[in-house]
Amino acid sequence: MTQKPDSSQRSSQPVKVWVNLSKQNRDRPFSRWRGINRRITGLFKRISPCFPSFRWGRVWRIWVVGWLLGILTALMPLASAYFTQSTSLQAFSEAIVQVRQFFDQTPPADLPRATSGLTQPPLWKHAATLAAYLGHLPYPKQDSQILTQFPASSSTYSYAFRAGEFLHPEAATALQSMIDAARTDGVWILLVSGFRDLATQHRLFEERAAAYGSVEQAAKSVAPPGYSEHHTGYAIDVTDGSGIGFYAFEQTAAFRWMQTHAHEFGFELSFPQNNEQGIDYEPWHWRFIGSPEAAKQFAAARGIE
Repeated sequence: MTQKPDSSQRSSQPVKVWVNLSKQNRDRPFSRWRGINRRITGLFKRISPCFPSFRWGRVWRIWVVGWLLGILTALMPLASAYFTQSTSLQAFSEAIVQVRQFFDQTPPADLPRATSGLTQPPLWKHAATLAAYLGHLPYPKQDSQILTQFPASSSTYSYAFRAGEFLHPEAATALQSMIDAARTDGVWILLVSGFRDLATQHRLFEERAAAYGSVEQAAKSVAPPGYSEHHTGYAIDVTDGSGIGFYAFEQTAAFRWMQTHAHEFGFELSFPQNNEQGIDYEPWHWRFIGSPEAAKQFAAARGIE
């Protein structure tokens, strides 16, 4: 008869236990991933009970990979601007704005005749850029190599209210001639703003939206980035050199003179009272249409097919 061992008594012989922890340690980093995979796969099976044996785990993993590749593709302009022009803050800021606009799927307000004013399609823009957005029309950014600083030549008086403004050469030449003619009549016209890049327009629009409380109200007076006439280099904001406030330009001699003579130099008021785009009346904002290229830029805004 075999005696049953007494569990209350300790054995005098040591017992050695060997535990293989190599596989356990090796699998530890993947345990959480496997748990997530099982839960998501189980969720798909519960949602689609008709296909319980379908390889749902593979389906959702392929979807995640595709989503990551989409983000990587959208970030390529940002990376390109950073590595090729790391010293250019303007290029870096414009790339950020382009990526944000790519992900912004805000539908257009309506669909007017907007495409006739485009000379080239903007890069990384969604379908809304082919139509009006909050009353504004899309405009491509002018090539910086074409722009010229205003004034183009030295003078006995200042042509510009703020240094560093740039314009398309055609607009700059016409503006200089107009200012000279106005000075002959005793009127002093000053340039306040010319060309604007996407980053500058984005900052102005964000500031106005924060002040007014909504992008709809902000768009009444400032165009969203990508939709400003200033991107073309043909648009100008001007004021009277007498020192009267910028927003009181309508009451100045400079405005009255431009109403009579600006068309002689190829300029027209962009946003008159009760304009069809629904933009606030801006007596200081004018655009140059005195050349075929300039007129083509603003064909849609002027209602020309």
